[in-house]
Amino acid sequence: MNEITVVVTTFKRPALLQQCLKSIRENYPIMPILISDNGSETKSERAAMKKIADHYDAGVVLLPFDCGANRARRDGIVMSMSKYIVLIEDDMKFTRSTRLETFYNVLERDGRVGMIGGAVRTRGRLGAIGSHLKIDWDKGIFWRTRIDDSDDKIIANRTLFYYCDYVRMFFMVRREMEIDWEVGLYPSSGSHQSIMIKLLGSEYKKAFTFECEIEHGKSRPNRAYATIRNDYRVKARKIFVESTGLRYGIFNNGERCEDMLTGEKMPLMELSRRMNEKNGLGRSL
Repeated sequence: MNEITVVVTTFKRPALLQQCLKSIRENYPIMPILISDNGSETKSERAAMKKIADHYDAGVVLLPFDCGANRARRDGIVMSMSKYIVLIEDDMKFTRSTRLETFYNVLERDGRVGMIGGAVRTRGRLGAIGSHLKIDWDKGIFWRTRIDDSDDKIIANRTLFYYCDYVRMFFMVRREMEIDWEVGLYPSSGSHQSIMIKLLGSEYKKAFTFECEIEHGKSRPNRAYATIRNDYRVKARKIFVESTGLRYGIFNNGERCEDMLTGEKMPLMELSRRMNEKNGLGRSL
C-alpha cells in the first residue's frame, strides 16, 4: 500500500518510538514510514535517531528542537509523498486490529471524507472514539458527545463508518485537505481540540470507524520530556482560548468539564453554576 505513509511524531521518547516502529513493521513490512522528530537536540541524539530510522527502514525529518507536535505533524505530511497519510504518536502501537485498509476503503469510495479516525485502546480498554461537536460561541463552551448506534451508519467498500466532528490523533487524511495545525499549541493544552474545531468549516467531512484500532500506551514520561512539556502548558492554554474564543469544554457526554485556560476539572453542575453567575439570568446549560 504505497499510497499510504505512516507519519510518527516523536519527542524525547526513543524507547517508545522503537516499540511503535516495531509494531508497524510486524503488521506492514513494506509500508512507507516517516519519523517526524522535534526532540533531538544534540548531534548525538540526531545520529541516534537516524540509526533508529535506518533499522526500521523509515525516513526521518529532523526538525528544530521543541518546535511542537503540530509542527511535526504538518511537516510530516508535507514531506511524505503518498496520497494518504496516517498520523500517530510515538506512544502508540499497531496491533492485528490496526487495519489501515478500512481507512483507505472509505477515502477511496467517499470523496466527501477528508479524514477518518479509528478507535484507540488503552491497556486493552476501548477509549477515545469519534465524537460530535456542539459549540455555544456566546458562552464560550464546546461539547464533545460520543457517536452511538443511533447515529446514521454508512458503508463504503464493506467498511462501516459514521460521519462525525472529532477524531482522536489516530487518523488517515487526504494530502490535499487543508488543516490549520496551530503550531503554537502543544499536547495536553487543547491543541487537538483546536484543530478539530477549526475543521468544522472544512469542505471535507470527518469520519470514524470501529473497524480500525490502535493501542495507546500509558507510560511515565522521562524527566526531560515532562519538564519541557509542563513548562508550556500554561502558555499554550492561553493560546487555545485566545485562538478559539472558547473557555470551557464538556467531555464524555457531560461526565467531565474543564476550564481550558486553567486546566481545572469540574462536574457539569459546577460549570452550570458559573454560567448562571456570569449571565445573572439563572440560565442553565
